[in-house]
Amino acid sequence: MSGANERFTQKLLPGLVMKVFPVIFSVMIFQGCDFIFWDDTTIIPLDTRINFKVLESYDTNAHDSHETITSPEIFIDLISEKTYPSTSYYFAVNYLVAGRRIIISVDGINKPSCCNCMVGSIGKRIKIGRITGSYELTIQGLEFENEYSISVSDSLITVEGTQTPHTKPLFTSIFRYPVNSFAYKGGTTL
Repeated sequence: MSGANERFTQKLLPGLVMKVFPVIFSVMIFQGCDFIFWDDTTIIPLDTRINFKVLESYDTNAHDSHETITSPEIFIDLISEKTYPSTSYYFAVNYLVAGRRIIISVDGINKPSCCNCMVGSIGKRIKIGRITGSYELTIQGLEFENEYSISVSDSLITVEGTQTPHTKPLFTSIFRYPVNSFAYKGGTTL
């Protein structure tokens, strides 16, 4: 009996693992992705509530291009309430900042051809810029149009409006970083 167990663990088990592991690994990598058609423009319909937050942060693209970072800017983060098979998915959006209006149009969810295997919510960060004052925010999709008011002062960012079945603000107010603070000068924000 011990000879059969020894033969199994020394000869058959490694071969079995080497044959089964690539199949399991491939399924994990390509789950939720379209790996047969390599087209990056696949947009699936929006089927989740959009949670959003207005926040102050630094532009990460400026770090990549070695530009000088002067001060934090205002961003709107869109986050799905639903969990998707890959965090490589992202919201397909168009946005416009015109005067005191911010319009975000969500066309659907972009499903890339090649994905990572992390299951989770999806998102999109929209750079609004260095703004102060009151703004009207419109988030719209094919079946909805929701209105919110954003107020940006030197010390506080507030969002007014009620959540709907399609959109929901994650918080109604957040403090801004004081100009002479380490977080402001050192670039360590959200």
